[in-house]
Amino acid sequence: MDQFAEIIDALRTPFLGLGTTLKNFLKPPVTIPYPWAKDEIPTRSRGVLGMHDFFDAEGISNRSQHYFTEEGQYNKGIAKAPCIWGCPAETPAREYVTLSGEGNFLKALTLLKNHYPFSGVLGRICSAPCELECNRGKVTGKTIAIRKLKRYLADYEYRLPKTQWWDYKKMQEHFTKKSGGKKVAILGAGPAGITCAWYLAMRGHQCTIYERFPQGHHHYGGGYLFTGIPKYRLSRKIIEKEVRDVLEMNGVEIIYNCEIGVNLQFEEIASRFDAIFVGVGAIKPLKLRIQGEEKEGVIPAEDYLEQLNFWLEDSTYPFKLRPGKKIIIIGGGFTSMDAARSARRLGADAILVYRRTQEEMLASIDEIDDGKEENVEYKFLLSPVEVKGGNHVEGFVLRENRLGDFDKSRRRRPIEIAGSDKLYDCDTVMTAISREPNLRWLPDDIKRSKGGTIEVHPDTMMSVSRKGVFAGGDVVLGPATVIQAIGQAKIAARSIHEYLTDEKPYEEIYDYWDVMNSKKAVSVTAT
Repeated sequence: MDQFAEIIDALRTPFLGLGTTLKNFLKPPVTIPYPWAKDEIPTRSRGVLGMHDFFDAEGISNRSQHYFTEEGQYNKGIAKAPCIWGCPAETPAREYVTLSGEGNFLKALTLLKNHYPFSGVLGRICSAPCELECNRGKVTGKTIAIRKLKRYLADYEYRLPKTQWWDYKKMQEHFTKKSGGKKVAILGAGPAGITCAWYLAMRGHQCTIYERFPQGHHHYGGGYLFTGIPKYRLSRKIIEKEVRDVLEMNGVEIIYNCEIGVNLQFEEIASRFDAIFVGVGAIKPLKLRIQGEEKEGVIPAEDYLEQLNFWLEDSTYPFKLRPGKKIIIIGGGFTSMDAARSARRLGADAILVYRRTQEEMLASIDEIDDGKEENVEYKFLLSPVEVKGGNHVEGFVLRENRLGDFDKSRRRRPIEIAGSDKLYDCDTVMTAISREPNLRWLPDDIKRSKGGTIEVHPDTMMSVSRKGVFAGGDVVLGPATVIQAIGQAKIAARSIHEYLTDEKPYEEIYDYWDVMNSKKAVSVTAT
């Protein structure tokens, strides 16, 4: 009898499989047409978001170890997905991609917004380390569009109907647990500072942010998001909206036009607050250390972008760094690409010079390709030697390189070739080789590294030499990405709360889908 049943099952199996295959074939994948604006989104970012094969929870669960259990509980015993480990802020990409694939955009949006305040910003300019680790990309060669999906969800918030909007706000309020009550000073209104204030405010702490720039037209903070990233890559309205969302929280205030060490001393702040978070960023450009660098026309790309961004928003801002018509930009990161593409938009010829090859550039391939489309000229394996001219730049001497062994950055070291110098015609040289923090105002008892960054315990972000002082972002890492700064700010905020209250709030589980009386409760840890 058992043998007969096995035969029947064997005959039924192909038909059941064909039925399932046909069902999935006839059911179209969730595809989101993305509304794009020609003047804001680079060519390679246009098109649609295609999330294929997300048909049911069972199918998704079979394709990833990291998913919600049937009971709606977060499975702590299973390793996180590679895309989450690859993100410095541990963004729950696996979950919000899954929820979006099921069409649960409101849930996906809320999950994303409960991890940091900059989903719209990151959806546009994040370096997307999650996509580098995407399992699907390693198997099929085509990753899930995690960053673009984040952008879609952030913009989806603007289009929520009124009824859904109130449900969304109720879920946000349900997530917020008031239990702190301490006073925290935050130095710098950049991505790290704003993120730290956001987390601490959700725990009921009073946060005062000190910002060196004045408040102006479309400027409420944002640090390097506002001063260093061109408007064509990141709309000022997006920065303004997401910063204002944080500033409108209970207990968050910002004091503008206040430079630490000039308008206010560090120890004076320390006497007023229970803890301090330092997130001022790395704002001091490094020099080339070559002959002729002092000539007029040698401009730090960071200063150029800062003045350009303020000038575009406020015509009264003094735009002093006026580049010429033939510009050489030294560097291979995002700043050099932003400077080169901005110069092209102002009608200049831009030549980007990098001492290694394109494969070693820190800028993303999308940025590099967009620069090519915009007629940025690239010259590789060249190092700066000397700036020529009288008082002003009239030419630039570059020396050829060859690549040697791998260095600490895991890239091959450039080695100069003697006797290969060549003079290039230009009237402006922009430097974008790196930056370092300017921490002359910091007390001597706060230990710093040889590179000038603050030394912290990596698991808490507290200073190794002074309790109650925390730091994150560029002041710890040196020039870092926005997502790295946000990731360190999350760690610091959690540690500050524990330091002030002895609580460990981020080990709790919040069932915030229950607010909407969902049939299937989904729970995640608030990490």
